[in-house]
Amino acid sequence: MQIQWHNNTTLTIKGKDYRVVVNPIIEESSKSIIPIKENDLTISTNKIIYDNTKGYNISGAGEYSYQGVTVRVRSVRQDSAESTFNLVSLSAEGMLVGLVIGIKAELQAADLEFLGSPDILIMSMSSSFGSEKSIQLINAVEPRIVVPIYETESQLQALSSEYGVKQEPQAEFGIKKADLPFDTVEIKALEPQIK
Repeated sequence: MQIQWHNNTTLTIKGKDYRVVVNPIIEESSKSIIPIKENDLTISTNKIIYDNTKGYNISGAGEYSYQGVTVRVRSVRQDSAESTFNLVSLSAEGMLVGLVIGIKAELQAADLEFLGSPDILIMSMSSSFGSEKSIQLINAVEPRIVVPIYETESQLQALSSEYGVKQEPQAEFGIKKADLPFDTVEIKALEPQIK
């Protein structure tokens, strides 16, 4: 499995037989940030519905299966947030990936139960959901690997310091199930490829 962060909340998760594009567009009127390929699976965590004639698009709650990838989506509306977003649990290559992107407040118990204990947690860090709340989320779901989508270097540094990791952001991150860490949380920092 290869994970690449493109810009804002857009990223790709790909394997030999699949490519998942998360949030290919940010606003309803925008064009895709990256090209969508034939047979791509596109997922919207910000619930923007767009026409993906080349592949299969998921923008609402439910359970889906496409090209060997199983996806569960839970729509969440938080009391302190004006908009809703989708929590995503994705299973591919024997690994469970949790996507918490666009969050503005702490998740409720039912949301944490939905995420379970993912092998990989991809989460956005924003001014309203900074490093302290991110650490609480990580401790609640206990992933093996965390891929932070951060706004500032200080957010990344605070997260890395908490887990005793000092790592330069890389362009892409690859992992196989056999290489998942045991009894530890690893932070895998990515660098946005579109600036």
